[in-house]
Amino acid sequence: PQASDEPSTYTEMESTILSYDGGPKQLEPESASSLQASSSNHFLKHNDSTQILEEKRGIHVHRHSERHVGDDESSAASEYQLVKVPGGEYYGMLNELSQKHGQGKMRYDNGNEYEGQWKYNKRDGKGTTKYASGNVYTGTWKAGKRHGFGVFNIKKTGDIYRGNWEQGLKSGPGVYEYEDGEIDVSFYQEDIRVGEGVRWSASRHTASRLVDGQLVGEEGGMLLEDATRLTKQLGFVV
Repeated sequence: PQASDEPSTYTEMESTILSYDGGPKQLEPESASSLQASSSNHFLKHNDSTQILEEKRGIHVHRHSERHVGDDESSAASEYQLVKVPGGEYYGMLNELSQKHGQGKMRYDNGNEYEGQWKYNKRDGKGTTKYASGNVYTGTWKAGKRHGFGVFNIKKTGDIYRGNWEQGLKSGPGVYEYEDGEIDVSFYQEDIRVGEGVRWSASRHTASRLVDGQLVGEEGGMLLEDATRLTKQLGFVV
């Protein structure tokens, strides 16, 4: 399928349905332990030419001469720092309160890794999380959760979900692409498929009707005109 020009449609997202089960299966739920730890410990920055050690609110900081201009320059630090915190290690920008803010990369002790934008110690903006399981999400974040449009690649099955998210759950139009090439175009509400949807064959020559994520009627029996119209209503083109 091809994406339309609308940013809320088929371009980059995540998913949670495995095989053809229409039930809710949340992928990589963001638990408290997976969120970035408080940055109130020791901070270490490296400089190729000089290292300036200073005390700042009880935190040891080595300043790095590299500069980065972010979208929120007034509250973000102008230098990158290597930060050791409970639960992992962060390298990136900090604000005046020593919070992760701006561009940065976090490596978690559990094997997860995030690289992208931060606001006030939370993943916020565009970024990519590579999970220890091999799954990968690339898209937008808000307050530490998947929110907006994003793409979720599922390593175990080879499936891909592209669509909209809200507070970490699939919400709104989305496309689930199976490893065999078939796709489900559906509307999600709190990670559950609701209402009418379409399952397109890998060749896109036949279509089936879905209701709440379940096949209704004969497989391949949906009129292509109806399938195309419903797919477009959900914001996608095949």
